[in-house]
Amino acid sequence: MIDTINRFVQNNSISGFLLTVRRCVMHIACVKNHGIPYLQVMEYYSVRDKGSRVYKKRSILNLGPLARFSDGDPDYLRKLRESFKEGNPIIPELRSLC
Repeated sequence: MIDTINRFVQNNSISGFLLTVRRCVMHIACVKNHGIPYLQVMEYYSVRDKGSRVYKKRSILNLGPLARFSDGDPDYLRKLRESFKEGNPIIPELRSLC
């Protein structure tokens, strides 16, 4: 999937300036919406625009509220991030992204 994004961005120009992807990194983020923590898979990447590097992020997958998965375990987010990094995530919906 990242290779497809890289090829698309490298072959398309926006406003006449070529954007070049340097690095894409996916990780699990915990964001708050109205005070409720939600899990998202985010992709961080950098592009060159008009000669300077710009860092951007986009949401790849919204998983839902943290409480739906954690069952009160305070270390759940750390365990989930480690399992995602190793390629065997705890949440089955993430297996297609590894």
